Amino acid sequence: MPRSASILPDTNVVLRYLLQDVPDQYGRAEKVFEDVRTGKAKAVILESVLVDCVLLAKARHGAGRLLSFDKDLNKLSQISPDAAR
Repeated sequence: MPRSASILPDTNVVLRYLLQDVPDQYGRAEKVFEDVRTGKAKAVILESVLVDCVLLAKARHGAGRLLSFDKDLNKLSQISPDAAR
């Protein structure tokens, strides 16, 4: 059985996936996370990437967007059941 590839999504990949604000980049990010969801790849999202995502969302979209950003981050945990381990 082939081993799945491991990836380290950067801030841009995570934000494009969560915000869906740049269609062509969202499509590529969606493919990355779909591969993770289906087991074709494994992803590790660094804490620094999550911090960047929160800070950029706050700076660009204000506090209101930041409050809903928590729900967006939950999308990531639903991709892989063992993501929290």
